[in-house]
Amino acid sequence: SMYHDISGRLKAEETERALLQSREGWIKLFNASPTGMIMADIEKGRLIEVNESFLSIFKYKRNETIGFTADELGFVSTETQVRSFTKLKQQGYLRNEEVPAHTKEGKRIDTLFSVELFEMEGQQCFLCIFHDISEIKEMERKLVESENKYRKLIEEAGDVLYTSDANGNFTYINQRVTNLTGYSSEELLGKHFSILIAPEWQEKVKNTYLEQFKNKTHETVMEFLIHTKTGKEKWVEQIVIMQRTKDVVNGFQCIVHDITERKKANLLLAEQKKIIELKNKNILDSINYAKRIQDTIFPPDELIRELLPQSFVLFKPKDVIGGDFYWLEKFDNKVFIAAVDCTGHGVPGALLSIIGYNLLSKSINERGQTRPSDILNDLSNGVNKTLRKNIDNYAVKDTMDIALCSIDLNTNMLEFAGAHNSLYVIRKSELIEIPADRFPIGIILDGELRKFTNHKMQLEKGDTIYLFSDGYPDQFGGPEGKKLKYNGFKKILLSIQDFGVYDQKKLLDQTFEEWKRASEDQTDDILIMGVKV
Repeated sequence: SMYHDISGRLKAEETERALLQSREGWIKLFNASPTGMIMADIEKGRLIEVNESFLSIFKYKRNETIGFTADELGFVSTETQVRSFTKLKQQGYLRNEEVPAHTKEGKRIDTLFSVELFEMEGQQCFLCIFHDISEIKEMERKLVESENKYRKLIEEAGDVLYTSDANGNFTYINQRVTNLTGYSSEELLGKHFSILIAPEWQEKVKNTYLEQFKNKTHETVMEFLIHTKTGKEKWVEQIVIMQRTKDVVNGFQCIVHDITERKKANLLLAEQKKIIELKNKNILDSINYAKRIQDTIFPPDELIRELLPQSFVLFKPKDVIGGDFYWLEKFDNKVFIAAVDCTGHGVPGALLSIIGYNLLSKSINERGQTRPSDILNDLSNGVNKTLRKNIDNYAVKDTMDIALCSIDLNTNMLEFAGAHNSLYVIRKSELIEIPADRFPIGIILDGELRKFTNHKMQLEKGDTIYLFSDGYPDQFGGPEGKKLKYNGFKKILLSIQDFGVYDQKKLLDQTFEEWKRASEDQTDDILIMGVKV
C-alpha cells in the first residue's frame, strides 16, 4: 500500500462545495481549479463545460469535448460509467473512487473520481472531479519492486505515514511527522501512538481500534484531535490498514492527514448557517406579523354573511401574504364589493393592498362616492398621489387591477367599473361578461389620469356574479403545463352552477389544486368572489 498526503485536496474540495452556492463563485472555482472538472447534464450526459485542468490531463481541446458524452469521447469505459452511476443513484454522490481513464491519444491514466449532483439555472447537472493520481499509482507499483524506492517515496510523501506493531507501538514514522506534531521520528519510535491523541479523545480512539482489532476489519477511517509537542491542538484524519497473515494480526499501516483547516472551514460554515437561519426566522416572523396586520383590513366573515348571505370568497395568497385583497362596504342601501390585484405578490403587494383598501373606503365614507367608476377615479388619483414617481413624465409603475361593483339591495341594480379585470354574470347557464377598461389604476395619458367607464345591469333572481383577479386563469398546469386561461376559467364557472355557493368555492379550490399539480408551484395570488342573487 502507498500513503499519500491528500489534505490539500480535501481542503480544496470543501472550499469548492462552499463556492458552488453562487454562480460567480462557481465560475471562479471551476476555471481556476487545479483539478480536472467537467459539468454535464443528467438527462443525456453531454458535457456542458470543462476546465483547463481537465483538458490538460486528458489532452483534449475544448471544442472537442463540449456537447459530447463520455462514451463518445472514450476517456472512461462504459463498464466504469455503469458501475459509477449505479452507485451514484444509490447514495446520491461519489467520493474518491479510483477509476482508470484514457487520454485522447489512448494513454491510460489513474484518476480519483468524485461526483456531485446539483441544479444550475433550473437544469439538473452533475459535476465530475478528476484527480490525476497516475504518478501515485506508478509509485505504488514501483514500491513493490524495491524497498529502497519504497523508503524514499514514503519519506517524500505529503502525509504522515507510520507503521505500528499489533499493540500500537510505532515501528516506523516518516519525517513528515515533525511538520505535523513537532516531534522527530526518533522521539516517537517505540512509543504507543496514543501519545499524540488529545486526552478527551483517548477513550473513543482506543475503543475504535480495539473494535477493528477484534473484528479483523481491514481498514478504518477516523477523525480526532491530537496535541503537538508544544501543546497545540490539530485535527487529523487517520486511515488505519490492518496487516495480518491469515488470522494473526502483525501490525498496522497508517496514513495521517492534517484536516485542521478543513475543520475550521466547517466550523465557520456552521456558524454562518446559524446566522442565516436566525435571519430567516426573523424575516419569517416579520412576514407573519405583517400577515396578521393585513388580515385585519379584510372584511370579517360575519359582515360578508350579513350583507351577502349567498356568497363566497376564495382567497389563496401565493406567499404568506399577498397582493390580492377583497373589499366590502355598505353605504345607504347599496353593498360595494371589489376584487383587487396589486402589483406583484408577497410583501410589496401586501403593502400596496393596505394603501388601496384605505383609499377605497375613504372614497365612499369621506367623499360620498357611490358610482363604481367615480370610486375608481378617486382610487386612481389617490394611488398616483401616494406613490408619485413622475420623473420626465414617467408614470408610476406600482399600481393595481380591480373589479368593483355595487348592488342595490332594494332594486337589484348592478353597477360595475373595472381596471383590466372584468365581471361575469351567469344567468340560466349563460355567461355574460361586463368588460373592464383596458388600463390599470393610476395610468396617466397626455398628462391626465384615465377615467373609468360605469356599467349598469338589472340583476334577476338566480343570477350569480363573479369578481376575480387574474391568478386563477393564469395558473400553469394541466397535462401540458400550460395556462388555464380565461376560456378554461369560464367553463369551470359554468360547470358548477347547479351547486350552492359554498360548494362552488370547494369545487373551484379542488379544480385549481388538481390543475396546478403538474407544475407544483402556484403562479400568483388567487382571488375569486361569488355572489348569488
